Amino acid sequence: MDTSSYIFSAIYWVGIIIWSLKNKEKAKKELLQIKNIWKTGVIVFLLVFSPFLVVALMVFIQ
Repeated sequence: MDTSSYIFSAIYWVGIIIWSLKNKEKAKKELLQIKNIWKTGVIVFLLVFSPFLVVALMVFIQ
């Protein structure tokens, strides 16, 4: 990831947290959803991109 990607994700997450904190009860639910979505997202990311990573490694090794 380059610098612009890091900046974009930081602004995105800060925006979500600020928006969520406007309503404390809603914020708790939102943060729990982010935590659950994050775990699911990492699992899906690994399942989807692992074949591409394996192919890329095989190409670079040869």
